[in-house]
Amino acid sequence: VRYIIKDALHKGLPVIGYNRFFYESGAAAAFIFDYKELGRQCGINAQKILSGRTLSDRVAARAQTPPVFHVWVNARVMRNLGIKHPQQYTFPVELGP
Repeated sequence: VRYIIKDALHKGLPVIGYNRFFYESGAAAAFIFDYKELGRQCGINAQKILSGRTLSDRVAARAQTPPVFHVWVNARVMRNLGIKHPQQYTFPVELGP
């Protein structure tokens, strides 16, 4: 993965990853999931389903609770690639640590 990211950066291409490792390895952005919160949400949804709610109730409940994740933008990488980005983002997008 590090080789692919470094090769892409060398060619001026941004990489988007799916966890903190990608971000730390030089990806321009990465999806960061809160697995503890996702597990809690799954448990709540399982309880709702097992309580006998109708399908329409389950679909409405799922629409109201999107999965918890963040999109970390790597400002240093974006700057090095010459990609302009805003300094302020709307959740779930944020500048990474």
